[in-house]
Order: sequence, then structure tokens, then C-alpha cells
Amino acid sequence: MKKVIILLLTLSLGLGLSACSFGSYSVMMGKTVEKTTLKSMTYSKMNGHKSYKIKLKEDEETLITTDIVTEKGTIDVTVTTDDDAQTVIFEEDAIETSNFTITIPESGTYLIKIEADDHRGGFSFEW
Repeated sequence: MKKVIILLLTLSLGLGLSACSFGSYSVMMGKTVEKTTLKSMTYSKMNGHKSYKIKLKEDEETLITTDIVTEKGTIDVTVTTDDDAQTVIFEEDAIETSNFTITIPESGTYLIKIEADDHRGGFSFEW
């Protein structure tokens, strides 16, 4: 009985942590890495949108190191506050292969949204 309870608690915790990303997208031949401070995907094709909800507890600004690889298609990235206002912190459309830094001004909960149209390549966000 004790093992069953531990198993149920472990599964519940895992499901709670996996709720940090959401969206409506399709990926062909892809690989996903989702850690506490790293979200990345590589794929041969992605269509649709994927979002990550991140909570930043620092009292200062946070820098998100961003890498985008575009071999084909388009990819857009938007970062907003996760509140009623959804204030845009960063927005860029049709991003070519590049790396850059997104500055988050203060602690709080934010959404990173990726929109892809026939995109081949990948993305990485680390803070």
C-alpha cells in the first residue's frame, strides 16, 4: 500500500510539472528538452504554436539567452506577462538563424510563445 501511495504522489508531481508548456502544434522528427531553466526543441518540421509558462523569482532583471535555427519556413517569438494585460516584453517575426538575449525586467510569471509555419530548425531559451 505504501508503494502505491508513493507511486501516485510521484505521478501527480510529474503531471503538475509538465503543465508548464502547452499549445497546438505538430512536429516531425523532433527532440524536446524541458528543464527548469531551459526549454528547447529541434525538428525537421514544425507547424502551429507552443507556449511555455515560466516563473522568475529574481528581484532583478533576468536575461533569457535565445538561439534560433531556421533552415526553412518561418518562426516567430513573443514574450508577454502572464496576467490580464499580457504586456509584450519581446516580439519578433520571421526570425532567421541567430542568437540574442531577451531582457525580462522583473520577477513574475511570463509566457514565451513560439509560432511556426513549415519551420525546419529549432529554438532554445535558457535563463
